[in-house]
Amino acid sequence: MRNETWPRVVLFDLDGTLVETLPDIQASANGMLAARGLAPLDAKTVRGFIGKGSRNLMQRCLETHGLSPTEADIDDALRDFTIHYDREPVAGSFVYDGVVPFLERLRAGGHRLAVCTNKQKGTAVQVLDALGILQYFEAVVGGDDVVHRKPDPRHIDHVLTLMDLERADALFVGDSENDIEAATAADIPCIAVTFGYNSVPLEELSTVALVDHYDEIWPHVAGLRT
Repeated sequence: MRNETWPRVVLFDLDGTLVETLPDIQASANGMLAARGLAPLDAKTVRGFIGKGSRNLMQRCLETHGLSPTEADIDDALRDFTIHYDREPVAGSFVYDGVVPFLERLRAGGHRLAVCTNKQKGTAVQVLDALGILQYFEAVVGGDDVVHRKPDPRHIDHVLTLMDLERADALFVGDSENDIEAATAADIPCIAVTFGYNSVPLEELSTVALVDHYDEIWPHVAGLRT
């Protein structure tokens, strides 16, 4: 039987897992495109680009317009996107229903919490703080904090090292193939929410459970402790 405090830490993805961030990501991406005389992209298109970090997002936005951006082009686009995003990071974003009660329950049970996101750390912290949930997390590790980002399991390892924990101590909650593949490679159980930004059917990936609402997660967490 696992220790009663297991999981010692619950790791969360950010975009599409804890927070609906698409409205502000889309607005900022379109601000970057407008500065280059390019047409805006609709929400469905931008949604498909979220999950692999802001640089990848910029590259995909530019490529959608038939461009072949250089690294310098992507750097410039990322700078402009970040300026837009940092100005209004949560104008349309919101914490998903049920997140706060779930975080409260975990904290009350002695579980430690952290965020493992491909988003840039500064922006991630700003979003979490503006939406009032930053205080729940001991660590926030962004894509720019590590050399190897999700789906590479070393992103998770970096978080655990910071917290002086091991893979066997962790549970992951995410929404996309990046999260699930990283957790699977690290041999960490993963619960996936179905309302996020996945680009492949989650049923095809290895998860403990798929949940449609945070109210459904706790029984799976409790079941893993036995």
